[in-house]
Amino acid sequence: MKRCRMPITVVAVVLAACQPNAPEGDSVLADEGPRQYSATLAARVVVPFESRLRLPADVPVAMRLSGKFTHPEIPLLDVPGSYPAASFGSDPSAPRFTGVRFPIDGQPLQGFSGISAGPDGTFVVTLDNGFGSKSNSRDALLAFIRLRFRWETGDVDILEESILHDPDRILPFAIVNDSTEKRYLTGGDLDPESVQVVGSSVFIGEEFGPFLLRANFDGRITAFYEATMGDDTLRSKSDNPLPSPANVRRLHAGSKGFEGMALSSDERYLYLMLEGPIVDPVTNEPESVNDSSVLRILVFDVEQQRFTDNNYRYLPEQTGNLIGDFNFINEHEALVIERGPGEGDARLACGDEVTPDCFNNPARFKRVYRVSFEGLQSGDAVRKLGYIDLLDIQDGDERFTFPFVTIESVIRADETHLIVANDNNYGFSVGRTFGRNDDNEIILVEAPGFLGATR
Repeated sequence: MKRCRMPITVVAVVLAACQPNAPEGDSVLADEGPRQYSATLAARVVVPFESRLRLPADVPVAMRLSGKFTHPEIPLLDVPGSYPAASFGSDPSAPRFTGVRFPIDGQPLQGFSGISAGPDGTFVVTLDNGFGSKSNSRDALLAFIRLRFRWETGDVDILEESILHDPDRILPFAIVNDSTEKRYLTGGDLDPESVQVVGSSVFIGEEFGPFLLRANFDGRITAFYEATMGDDTLRSKSDNPLPSPANVRRLHAGSKGFEGMALSSDERYLYLMLEGPIVDPVTNEPESVNDSSVLRILVFDVEQQRFTDNNYRYLPEQTGNLIGDFNFINEHEALVIERGPGEGDARLACGDEVTPDCFNNPARFKRVYRVSFEGLQSGDAVRKLGYIDLLDIQDGDERFTFPFVTIESVIRADETHLIVANDNNYGFSVGRTFGRNDDNEIILVEAPGFLGATR
């Protein structure tokens, strides 16, 4: 089913790999740091933010009007279009309204939070938990979709929409739709952030628990796994609904669980990266190295259906940076989105006066890193080999930016191209066009030097 058609111009250039004597246009952070590689916009497609999920006939009536709990002061809204939403990144004194009025009829097809290669050249994308938190997303259905990108024409074909449900009561806790037969899952239950297809199963990394879920292609939950690291069970600070066992390690902040999940090249292991640090049991502070947060990467054995004793560390470049997605490109190396806060092109930053038509906190740090696990022992930090800057992409004679607050999908398309997509935070993000909520944008980036970088 086609949901979007827009003309695009495909721009292709041949890029040289960045070597120690780099040509003009390539740069390095420092001699000992990861190198920056040039990137060119090859194509761009859009799934408009107005797109809606197709709802099965047995979806509860309460789920047919969504966003009822999103007002910061009114507990329940039951009249469509009751209030205008604004970007959560805008200054309260000058809100950037998104053009969305809550609640809305139906369910938005929104928030691309992770991507995996599917069968026949298609991709599977998981949607986010709804409207940003557990409390305000109780009427937001959870889903993953299978789609095909037609870069030459600008089409995005939505092939399948799978709404998560748990009729077999695999989840060991009560859910919003607990008393219904189908037991459709909502953002009040879980927060899907990453996805991987393994055979006939779809694995989903979840943030509230953090948990790992397994589903079939219909969206039916078939297995549930609690996150463990060695002898300890991981628990989020506030969002995990289960009682704590004797041995527990907690995340420093709520809702900072599994954000990225990569599948090993032999499809035996899932590597799940936390968005936030774990509390250090000695200092009772978040784990850090040289004042930078430590993000743990846990390893799940698909064959044995358990978390292994191995884990690795990812070190963000600066305090406050988070990761958005994570996918292997070969046996030892992977792509990782690392992003700072902020939305919008810095060229449109506010000056002395903050108004709705400028960005009070523009995007400053949005990158894709290439990292290596080769030769690492459990507990070691992955090595950063290089990066591309998503705020500095060549587009003919222009500079194209991908200035969204949440960029949450990255995967290699072929030997010279990668795919990057944003989570559009339906109702609450304006990073591209003032007065209009962000769409789900998907870009094809040509970066042969970056993808072909030597270790």
